Amino acid sequence: MAAVFLKLLNLSISASWLVLAVLVLRLVSKRSPKWMNVLLWGIVALRLVLPFSIESALSLIPSAETVSPAAVQFDPAPTITSGVSVIDNAVNPSLSEHFAAVPTASVNPLYVWTEIAGWVWLIGLGAMLLYALVSYLRLRRRVSVSLPVQDHIYLCDAISSPFILGVVKPHIYLPSGLDEVQRQNVLAHEQAHLARRDHWWKPLGFALLAVYWFNPVLWLAYTLLCRDIELACDERVIRTMDESAVKTYSTVLLACSMPRKAVITCPLAFGEVGVKERVRNALHYKKPAFWLIAASVLACAAVAVCFMTNPGNRNSSGSTVRFTGCGSDIAGVGFAVGGARSNGGLELSLSIRNKTSGELVCGTYFELLGEKNGEWEMLKPARPVAFEDIAYNIRSGGSCDLTYRISDGYDTATGKKYRLRTDIGASASEKKYVWIDFELIEGELERLRNTPLSARRLSMAKKQFIAQLAISMESNEGYMLGAGKSFLAHREVDTMEEVYRKIQALTAEDLTDVASSVFSSPSRLIYK
Repeated sequence: MAAVFLKLLNLSISASWLVLAVLVLRLVSKRSPKWMNVLLWGIVALRLVLPFSIESALSLIPSAETVSPAAVQFDPAPTITSGVSVIDNAVNPSLSEHFAAVPTASVNPLYVWTEIAGWVWLIGLGAMLLYALVSYLRLRRRVSVSLPVQDHIYLCDAISSPFILGVVKPHIYLPSGLDEVQRQNVLAHEQAHLARRDHWWKPLGFALLAVYWFNPVLWLAYTLLCRDIELACDERVIRTMDESAVKTYSTVLLACSMPRKAVITCPLAFGEVGVKERVRNALHYKKPAFWLIAASVLACAAVAVCFMTNPGNRNSSGSTVRFTGCGSDIAGVGFAVGGARSNGGLELSLSIRNKTSGELVCGTYFELLGEKNGEWEMLKPARPVAFEDIAYNIRSGGSCDLTYRISDGYDTATGKKYRLRTDIGASASEKKYVWIDFELIEGELERLRNTPLSARRLSMAKKQFIAQLAISMESNEGYMLGAGKSFLAHREVDTMEEVYRKIQALTAEDLTDVASSVFSSPSRLIYK
């Protein structure tokens, strides 16, 4: 349940940035047609529904994954990666202080709390759906005694405001006390709702709110969605009316207004929400110019591109981590590489392996050194960072998985070599180290996976490779070594002509396919 909750939590945080963008756009584009606002809320809904997102350099979302499941489950000092340094610096020290892993515990405390939060979320989801069901059944009971007027139009004495009820087969319910003028205006409004399929979008909005009920930003979004649906529907009705008809429509709107409810689930009521704003908008309505409509469409497209996508899973320099070596002051102790990632900051996933005959002590504290003129120089953190020195006892033959967040305190640069070291020992007083060396290189691996060689470079590479093979096969020793390797690997030996033919047949796409397969994930290197 924790994994599901964390996935939804990350999706809701990403959607929250989109909601904030929509709020800003609503403020600066008050003259735009109101259907644009509904379209923007549709983009928010799409963001919440899609379990995946495309990476883009145009993305304005600070972080693709604010709360990492791996950090929650395995990190001794859990942190978030929001992409906003002010938020991270305010939240992370408290997280590390109160939810740091206890060496004697089998799981991280934060993992236990996220599991509890997952069940609380499930209970809240059930409560929201139950509320919607009860509200719907109560409303159905109120309109159970209704008089059919037309195909899907009914009169009812038990209601005070017109509304639409139903999704698959919607019906319009009208209060029995409406005069002919009021009835015509109300029906025009409700028919516009049906034409716009608003009886689908509002229940969908509530369903998404039920799933993400824990996010207050989405409650605001749902409230504004209900308001914008009514405003857009009003504009559709009055755009062909003259001034006198608009005043009559506004009067009917005021007459059919209904008391404010906490959360309205299903019905699309005529006088449901924002009556004052709707009247004001109706009386001051002007048909938008073509350029304004075009600008609105472009604005929606820009919001979708910038906030429906995630930032690339790379650090600011666009670098790739390459591990180059390791060492230890104690024989039989070393690092195993689990991987590296740069989602909002460079992280190294490492394991300390103890192959000695005794017990080993290690902690989460680490130091970073940089290479300068062939010497290792201690680097000072770019900003104060508290690395809590939690002690872990590693028995003989055991290991301990740790995550080192390099970018939490250090500014790293592409093209530089670094050494991460942490203290180990048989007791707290011993100061001995285990270290691992790595460098940040340009994205060669990424280019190998995604960028095919040009025809000229591919031809030159083939000629060079064939020439090197020809030189190596000039001696009998070289030929026999090559033949032996071929037989061991493939159980057959090709003639040199066949080898040259296969090399010439290679395409740039063949090389990128192989690179994608070989370099799809970092290999696991164990240093002894």
